[in-house]
Amino acid sequence: MRPVSADLTQLTGKQIDAGDREDAIREALQAGMSHLTCEWEFQVQLCRDLDKQPVEDPTVEWKEVDAPFVPVATLRAEPQNSWDPEQVQRVDEEMRFSIWTGIEAHRPLGNINRARKATYEHSAAFREQFNGCPIHEPCATV
Repeated sequence: MRPVSADLTQLTGKQIDAGDREDAIREALQAGMSHLTCEWEFQVQLCRDLDKQPVEDPTVEWKEVDAPFVPVATLRAEPQNSWDPEQVQRVDEEMRFSIWTGIEAHRPLGNINRARKATYEHSAAFREQFNGCPIHEPCATV
């Protein structure tokens, strides 16, 4: 994710004074999201050479010169109350986000991602049972 909107790029290098506040980052984010329009580019690196970009070896850095980042989507967030209690309940407690819920062509590659699949499923099942609330998949809204 690369910030592209002026509201975000103007914050480059700005530090949050956490002081003694336990929720300093949340408070700063909530204050900013109340009036900022935020836009990010979602970028990926395409595997062009399995010798230089091995999928099964996560210790090998994919150099940008060999696999430059390519924008594939834009994420936009209008000003909002990012910690509205009802929204927090619905998103944090009643939804699951998993890299494994997309179409087959977009399924993750590599042994690290395959190992994460069971962890995602276990976490969602535990939260569903613990909270006594069925987990809902995210969906697009118009």
